[in-house]
Amino acid sequence: MVGLKPAAGTAFAEQIQPEGVKMRIRTVSRARPRCGAHTAFALLVIGCVALGSGVIGCGTTQLGAPVSTYAVKAANDSDLARAVETAGPKSASGRRYPSVTRWEIQWSNSFRLDAQGMCQVDEFVPSLEVSVLMPEWTGRESASAGLRKRWDRFIKALEFHEQGHVRHAQQAVSNLVERVGRLGGAQNCDAAEQDFNRVVEEVLSAARSADIRYDEKTDHGRTQGAIFR
Repeated sequence: MVGLKPAAGTAFAEQIQPEGVKMRIRTVSRARPRCGAHTAFALLVIGCVALGSGVIGCGTTQLGAPVSTYAVKAANDSDLARAVETAGPKSASGRRYPSVTRWEIQWSNSFRLDAQGMCQVDEFVPSLEVSVLMPEWTGRESASAGLRKRWDRFIKALEFHEQGHVRHAQQAVSNLVERVGRLGGAQNCDAAEQDFNRVVEEVLSAARSADIRYDEKTDHGRTQGAIFR
């Protein structure tokens, strides 16, 4: 599941509630660290394109995602199934889910006039932060081998589902770099900024829609096996 929450200078998505995000940035938007991780498997990769002005635009993404956990306490399979349904993060509708992916895109950008007096994007450097919240069964080690196997299969399916949301966020950064790199010059920098903001909003809206469709198609991971039984 995924949704959004607007914040000044950022494009933020979490699996909670879709809303519009409008960006009006000409200078630097600095990233803030989010969500302490018990386990991290982040790998930075950078994709760059030459912008129309000749300046390079680079996208920084996390190939994995830091993983935080919340405790699930249960002594048997029925209690475990109930805990998974009741202990997870809550959506805007009040429904709880066993896992959640949050992503946040921030960037720095600037504009300049070229030799012909046209205003162009001079620099565009987006960055992506992703975090995943997963359940951790505190009684796993003392449970039977069969119950541990069922739990591990459930967790593997949850991870697979959430990685789909991570890929959507990574693709959004790649699409931003590519679309901004194709922007031409404008008559003035107000117009150039409007073109830039339009492209950003289109890309982010498409990414949010992809997340929503993904959750609808997979029933928030259930059709991918992310259901404890």
